[in-house]
Amino acid sequence: MKRTIVFFLCAALCAVSVGCAGRNADSVTENSDKELAEEFNKDDSLLEESTGSIGFGYVDPPQNGYVYDGTELEVPYYIENTGGENEQNAEVGLLFFVDGEAQPYSTNEDGKETDESYMHKFSIAPGDRLDFDAAFTPVSGKEGEEIGLIPAIIWNPDYIPEDLDSARFGNCYSLSANVPLTITMQADGSGIHTPSSKEAEITDIPEDIILSLEDTYSEGAYDFLDDSVGFEIETENDKSVLEAENGKVNVTLNLYGGKQVTDKITLFIGNQPVQIEDGDYTVIHTQKDKMCQVKAQIDVKALKEPAVMYAVAMTSGDDYITQDIYMTAPVLIQPGN
Repeated sequence: MKRTIVFFLCAALCAVSVGCAGRNADSVTENSDKELAEEFNKDDSLLEESTGSIGFGYVDPPQNGYVYDGTELEVPYYIENTGGENEQNAEVGLLFFVDGEAQPYSTNEDGKETDESYMHKFSIAPGDRLDFDAAFTPVSGKEGEEIGLIPAIIWNPDYIPEDLDSARFGNCYSLSANVPLTITMQADGSGIHTPSSKEAEITDIPEDIILSLEDTYSEGAYDFLDDSVGFEIETENDKSVLEAENGKVNVTLNLYGGKQVTDKITLFIGNQPVQIEDGDYTVIHTQKDKMCQVKAQIDVKALKEPAVMYAVAMTSGDDYITQDIYMTAPVLIQPGN
């Protein structure tokens, strides 16, 4: 299973090379420094932070997926740095999503257990491989249901741009995901999350986006909006920066294209989920050839220094089979006054 997204890269895979945004998701490939230097405007530090090759995935997954019977679920997983011996360590973060919701989990590597967290971060030397169990109680799902599980890797999730005004990220915070697997629920999940009351406004897709897509795809080849998903955080003048005022930041999320499905959107700041006003995530029902727009005010009073925000949308219920996972480009949050 492979899916390539036009607006950002997200692929179902077991190996990925982090480089320019046209990378092949089926194999470990490398981009030359010259190509990357041109892409990143010869920013050597950003080039170094954005380059690397990793492999990751389930270890011997059950053919019919996993079964949750009321005891903690364990998912064997691996991450390896497939780069050359002279390359730098791979800095990655691992997220799990269950039924479209961010899933806290602990890890057990050779008897060494970690505390539960939504993201665990790993620094892996070239040629090294980590094997561990991810353990959790599903956050969603009722007895008798089948729900989706998707792990997702975030490249270099601690990167903060040197230039806080322009906030260029290169391939840092790029997301790549494994194919979804099924969890058969023989008991109820924890149900620790609550949905936000914020509802999406359904609008027409802006004409400039439609024209851009028409230029990308051959005329009449297929309905490109069915196979292309755009997901973005709006910013002024296309800058990747939002500034807080009085401890709040106004966020507008736009999602368009793809199949008609039910998505759950989770907003992350500092790689941890944050409240979307009165809930842990927001539910939207996408419509063919329309844009879903969610506007919310996010409390960031706890921020003392700049932090990175991004949003992840994942299909939920039976729709996890139809599509998998999408992520916005990262945005830098300036705490302001």
